[in-house]
Order: sequence, then C-alpha cells, then structure tokens
Amino acid sequence: MSGGKKPALVAPSGMRSSRFAIADDEYLVLSYPIEDDIVLPDSLTDAERAVAVLLLRGMSLRAIAKQRKTSPRTIANQSRSIYRKLGVGSRLELGVALRREGSND
Repeated sequence: MSGGKKPALVAPSGMRSSRFAIADDEYLVLSYPIEDDIVLPDSLTDAERAVAVLLLRGMSLRAIAKQRKTSPRTIANQSRSIYRKLGVGSRLELGVALRREGSND
C-alpha cells in the first residue's frame, strides 16, 4: 500500500490483542483467553496455578517474578514443581496436559 492509509488492525471476535510497532509498521499480537480452555488440577498449589497460567501466556520467568513480587528463582522452582506434578517437560507439553486434564470432566 504505497501512499495510502494503512488498514486498521482489528482482533477477531473473542480474541484478545495487543499492539506493537517496529519502525513504521504496526503489528497485532493475538491471544485467546487461555483460562477458558484449561483446567488447573487440584494437585497444584494456588501459587503454582497462577504461575502455570502466566507460563502459558508466554511470560518469561523474570517477568512472572516481577508481577508476582518474588524472585526468579522461586518462579523457576515453582515451574519445575508444576512440570514434575504434571509429568511434562516444556510449556508446550504443559498446555497440552492442562487441556487434556480439562477434557476429562
């Protein structure tokens, strides 16, 4: 689109979005409300449940620690505990496991 107005970036219905810009280009990052798609098992503590949701949102351990007002080491320990309790080894597997847990209800 040379010289014309750029099209508006609009998120599809039901999707959350955030915008960021690099130089003159604007990008739209879409995410869906993961809380609607997962069930957090009772085997996780309240703190681990909160961390699990933030991990699935793609936040770094450092960003999670800052938001939760604790140390990155604490968040790393809670992450390892979550993975151990659910028998997973990555965030991707965590997402699959939590969706699988929810589909059993």
